[in-house]
Amino acid sequence: MHIHIREATPADLEAIHAVLGEAFAPYRASDTDAAFHDTVPSVQGLRERPREMVIVVPELDGPVVGTLAFGSSHGRGYLRGTAVAGAAQGRGVGSALLRHALKRLHAIGHATAYLETSAVLERAIALYEAHGFVPTGRMRDFHGMPLAEYERLLSPSCA
Repeated sequence: MHIHIREATPADLEAIHAVLGEAFAPYRASDTDAAFHDTVPSVQGLRERPREMVIVVPELDGPVVGTLAFGSSHGRGYLRGTAVAGAAQGRGVGSALLRHALKRLHAIGHATAYLETSAVLERAIALYEAHGFVPTGRMRDFHGMPLAEYERLLSPSCA
């Protein structure tokens, strides 16, 4: 199934907030308050994110069921805020979002892309690894919780 990805509009922000909240709610107990609120920003926080990142959503019939933000950081492509609503999981939405962001990052000249994730997000890690991301061994403290960095080389296909 082909899923068209488009840039989010201001009208999408409440739905994006809801998708992020639903996707990360099961992990709330393992997050610090600051980490959770940074991962699931308010609608106003999402309104400010496009200044530094591009937020994309899948173009499907009905409500927004997924999101991903990407941009540049330290000379590399950077992804964050990947989320897919429960009812849409397993239907290729996460893969379509990743492919879109990776192709766009390559097109603007990045040779690599990275993301950071916590160990509890096992399904997300499996998705990232299926798309060529590998752990770099770098860890950082994210509001009191450890995040592991994953990276991959970019190419025109970014399959």
